[in-house]
Amino acid sequence: MSRTAYLRDSNVVTLEWFLSVVLRLTVWVTCIVKNEERRIPMEREDNRLAYQGKIEAQLKEWGSQIDLWQDRGMGGNRQLLEELNHKRQTVRRKLAEMKDVSDEQWQTLTAELDGAVEDMRSAMSDAREQFPLMEV
Repeated sequence: MSRTAYLRDSNVVTLEWFLSVVLRLTVWVTCIVKNEERRIPMEREDNRLAYQGKIEAQLKEWGSQIDLWQDRGMGGNRQLLEELNHKRQTVRRKLAEMKDVSDEQWQTLTAELDGAVEDMRSAMSDAREQFPLMEV
């Protein structure tokens, strides 16, 4: 075998090896990108579910407190209890609207829901000042 033939064969092997490495790297990078694309929507969905779960838990807590106040017969403060129930329904309605919405709508509805939740928190705080001995 001549030196020229050996170098030519050696270069072919080196080129084949290089191309196989490039192909493997391309496949590897493609797999990583595809996994990232799948992971991001799953994380987004997990975040949405966690957010909704947090609001639902808060609604349940508020509901039990309002029910307690109603059961204890706060007749003189019926207007306050009606206002609390109305605000609680507003939060529930906005939370229900958030199911299965696009990312743009999610951002808008999250801001609206955060405002409704803060309004409800403030109303509950005011109500606790009027009914201090009636905690759950």
